[in-house]
Amino acid sequence: MLNVIGSLCVLLGGLLCRQTVMSERRRCRMTLDGMLLSLRQISEEIRLSRTPLPDLFAVCTGADQPDIKAFFQTIVFQLRSGTSVAETWKNALPLLPLTQPCLAILDELGQCLHGDEEAVTKALSLAVQRLNRERDILEQNRAQADQRLTALTLSAAALLVILFI
Repeated sequence: MLNVIGSLCVLLGGLLCRQTVMSERRRCRMTLDGMLLSLRQISEEIRLSRTPLPDLFAVCTGADQPDIKAFFQTIVFQLRSGTSVAETWKNALPLLPLTQPCLAILDELGQCLHGDEEAVTKALSLAVQRLNRERDILEQNRAQADQRLTALTLSAAALLVILFI
């Protein structure tokens, strides 16, 4: 009886591990979508009304996605303390639960957020384009990655159950 209960616990642990990783991946996708939306809004505001970046970042602190909100709140807080835009952007990047390629794109963008409005909007457009490409790649590989994760977690749990019995 104890072996059966232990085996059930191990199998449930494997399923919990799978669910946790799937939840992190979903959070990554939602954060990427929120970041794309915020960057598009910033680009449009710069182009149409020439609003300064600190003011645009302050507007983005009202984002629905908590990770995006925390990212821009950190930027606004550090900008008020006199830190440069590039430095605050780089300091806030670890708050975003994104893949390494997406973080690298955003890091490059942070280094380009200075100069005239044309250069900034060009950098924003390029970053949005590259992030969209990364998003498409993630979506294409999503089904296979989910299948591999399921196979890995359930196989590991089944192996542990066999070892317990």
